[in-house]
Amino acid sequence: MNDAERAEIEGHSPRTRKAYLHHINRHLHHFIQTPDELCEEGIKGYLLHLIEKEKVSRVYYGQAVSL
Repeated sequence: MNDAERAEIEGHSPRTRKAYLHHINRHLHHFIQTPDELCEEGIKGYLLHLIEKEKVSRVYYGQAVSL
């Protein structure tokens, strides 16, 4: 089951699913990875990148973390 299908089954709104997929795609493109290559260390590194390098808002960061 892919992320979009899982979000739909879990009852998320289309807007929430779109936000989740946006963050997943950003992470994958940032590290040039496939979904199978995602790991906890890489996700933590990406979240740190959002805070330190991109200086994203608290709301934006919260969306990325909620994945």
